[in-house]
Amino acid sequence: MDYIEAFRNLKPNTKYSRKSPQKAILLLAIIDMFDDNILQDNEIKYNETLKKTFLKVWHRILTGDTTFPSEAYLPFWYMQSEEFWHVVPVRGKEKFLSLVKDEQISPSEANLYECVQHVELDEDLYFMLTMPSGRSSLKRALLETYSELSPTAIDSLSESSDNSTDSSAMAMSKYKEMLDVSEKGRSASAFIQKGDNILIFAQLDEDIQITFNLEYYKFLKNHRQEREMFKEMCPTVEELYKNIVVSQIKQDEICKSLATLYDNFLCDLKIALMGDDGSIDIIDKIDEALVTLRGETPEELETEEYEDTIVDVDNESINTFSYSDVNEEKTGRKSLTPAGEIQTGKPWTKDEERKISTLYQLGYHIEDISVAIGRTEASIKKHLTSLGLMDYVFGEERGFEKVEVSNNDNEPVDFFIENSSTQGSIYNILGSRVFTISGQLKLFHGKPYRFNYKDVCFTVKDLVRNGDAWDRGVKQIVAYPDSDLFSVLKPNGFINQIQDLVECQRWEDNKIKVDGKWYDNEGYYLNDAEEAETDQLLLDSSCESSECELWGKLKALDKVAQNAYDYLWLISIVEFIGEKQQSSSLSYDSIACMMIANAWEILNAHPELRVHERMLSECIEFLIEESKEYMDEELTWSSSKDDVFDAIKDYPMAGIFEDTVEELVESAPYNVLKAWIKSEDKQELIVQSNDYKNACLYAIHPRKIDPYIEINPKWTNYLLLDHVDIIKYLIEYLIASY
Repeated sequence: MDYIEAFRNLKPNTKYSRKSPQKAILLLAIIDMFDDNILQDNEIKYNETLKKTFLKVWHRILTGDTTFPSEAYLPFWYMQSEEFWHVVPVRGKEKFLSLVKDEQISPSEANLYECVQHVELDEDLYFMLTMPSGRSSLKRALLETYSELSPTAIDSLSESSDNSTDSSAMAMSKYKEMLDVSEKGRSASAFIQKGDNILIFAQLDEDIQITFNLEYYKFLKNHRQEREMFKEMCPTVEELYKNIVVSQIKQDEICKSLATLYDNFLCDLKIALMGDDGSIDIIDKIDEALVTLRGETPEELETEEYEDTIVDVDNESINTFSYSDVNEEKTGRKSLTPAGEIQTGKPWTKDEERKISTLYQLGYHIEDISVAIGRTEASIKKHLTSLGLMDYVFGEERGFEKVEVSNNDNEPVDFFIENSSTQGSIYNILGSRVFTISGQLKLFHGKPYRFNYKDVCFTVKDLVRNGDAWDRGVKQIVAYPDSDLFSVLKPNGFINQIQDLVECQRWEDNKIKVDGKWYDNEGYYLNDAEEAETDQLLLDSSCESSECELWGKLKALDKVAQNAYDYLWLISIVEFIGEKQQSSSLSYDSIACMMIANAWEILNAHPELRVHERMLSECIEFLIEESKEYMDEELTWSSSKDDVFDAIKDYPMAGIFEDTVEELVESAPYNVLKAWIKSEDKQELIVQSNDYKNACLYAIHPRKIDPYIEINPKWTNYLLLDHVDIIKYLIEYLIASY
């Protein structure tokens, strides 16, 4: 894209007689923030710093002009209509992307604060902003088009603060040369074959383009050391697309460490695209790119996949069945080719029974076998039962009778779950993804369940395990819009409301607990007596006496705490849940900011401790200095804990602030869990915490982006009632630990 031209032709507000300058002022403010090194990464947050810079530029460029409203949130909201501007929503607020595109919705500053995590620019544009000459060129384009300043004033303002001479004219010429070269290469490269049509990247579905951009920029953000190498290989999103679709990269063309990272990136991109309509062709291309990168051939893949198979199957069954040439991600099995025609209603043949027996023993999901064979899932399950390979009662999906019973709480768990906004995944104890499904997953009593909220109903299904393979089970809960349960569930964040699930022998006896209230299998309230009986049964069956002694007690922490960070971590969690009554999901960054705020208060009251906490003290001094110029309220050592937290929670993390946050959350989440789970292995702690082993306080979700913890629902009421005494007790132990 020609960004000089794009800046000169911003989509204007048609309400005024001339080109409205609000978007231009916002972009000039962003350029100024790059000039002053306030912005360094490709993340633009709507915060007080941006608003102040916007007003400063406004008064500099439009002195005395009252024609246009000068609120920064208006252009920030409407900027989404520009192709280079990409909004990254807060987790759980993805619907905001459609909200801002609705012309009937009025701009709202409150929605920006609540729903927008940050904005990312096109990588090429971001690159221009990192160069003084690039910033000069962009400033000149904006000032010449949207201001009524004199040429002399424009020349002066076009200079970057770190560029003594105005090189914008030369830079503009160079940029156009680069653009011409880029466009020539792009026209012949970024395409995908779909039938007889060739799609360039810009012609892809908008959701697919957004997914590509989000995954690309997330990778760059989280792999700073490898960022330059990756950008040499894929300098833009379109080049990445080309490398997937046309000129696929081979393992010997890049270094080993980058090859591993690129492999993981492609796998994550593939999973992210699965939720987008029309992405099948691209996913196939990603599979091909992975095969090329790994240096594999279809023949080698087939050998690998069956070398370690221990089930006794005949070769004829395998050889007569049709597979695609590409791996499914991290499953070790090939994708099955759909049947050429539907076989429903036709007599079963011995060959079909042999095929379903082979595929089921190899770990394929029933729904995949159904597509490949061309028969219904129920029919396949019935024949597998007759072959002695599974237990199935026809009609179980309708809730007539259940065969599966939930796992015992005391059985060891060797997997853990992770949720994105649209899907949930199961990982094995080594951290490899082994199953992904739409909806949200949660673990209860050692067993994972899939929760799915739609406009027509809310459903809960168990997940069934067959060796290392997982498949959807049967429905446990079905709540329609007229039920009590459906009306209390939040479309975004409903998974955080669910506190427990009881799966019984009979479907009609199943129960679900949401926001402290029990509901039956159809989503209707249980009476008080039934609630009390359910709670008592769970307490009797799931809690041994030695584990229950830990309930409501945190005294074991002093035996496992390794430093002050462990105490600060726990104090901050108790404060969030007990005092601030936050959601049960807490991000690492939020907890770290609260840890700093608590340390701030403690070190102010006990200055003699600062010598023991040099990093925290230096971080606090840094933030005090930053507040003098860039924060709404100037901070001092005596600032209140709440004022400190409010000031730093959304402040850009850089320098000693960023280093301190990383240090605070590196080990504390795991050290604190050892009060309940006796293990030194981090992966074991993650897995066991996801099952709330020994009634532990929280589950760890160590995602690459925005890792978080989820509070055990059994602890919520206790923390609400006794948080004051708990915090006092922990602070006393913290001070005594020095």
